[in-house]
Amino acid sequence: MTFADLVRGASFFVDANIFVFHFQPHALFGLSCMHLLRRVELQELSGYTSTLVLGEVA
Repeated sequence: MTFADLVRGASFFVDANIFVFHFQPHALFGLSCMHLLRRVELQELSGYTSTLVLGEVA
């Protein structure tokens, strides 16, 4: 399964690696993480995270 396989309306947990690969572009995972977070921004998907994860990436 890939991020592209997530159906509209799906909910998922956004772990620290997604944020890290988005903000510090990664050759292999950066683009897919950017598209995943964009789908959350467009409200196609519901992404959830925790204060612990936010603390890890801050």
